[in-house]
Amino acid sequence: MLNNEVKTYLDNLDQEQKALVSYRGEHDIAKEIKDILVKDANYKPTIEDVAEQIAFDFMAEYPSDDSGWETYHGPMFILPNKQGQMVEYPSIKRINQETLKYWAK
Repeated sequence: MLNNEVKTYLDNLDQEQKALVSYRGEHDIAKEIKDILVKDANYKPTIEDVAEQIAFDFMAEYPSDDSGWETYHGPMFILPNKQGQMVEYPSIKRINQETLKYWAK
């Protein structure tokens, strides 16, 4: 079940229907969702919460296929971690059948 505050925030966005003001517009939405979800340290985000958040973090019209995804969307970034391993965010590995089913609603 989607967090009530996240649902209200998304419903308000649907009501406003204003254009995103920057190329980071969708990332700003994802950040707001993340901020809502961390307010309550005891709240464990649901699959729906995470699906909404990462949906806005994927980059549409991904500019290159360095990700290896071969999809229209790609990660927001691919950077090395402290061990020098390349890490992508968000990771396509976080997407499963349950996430796809939720997005299809």
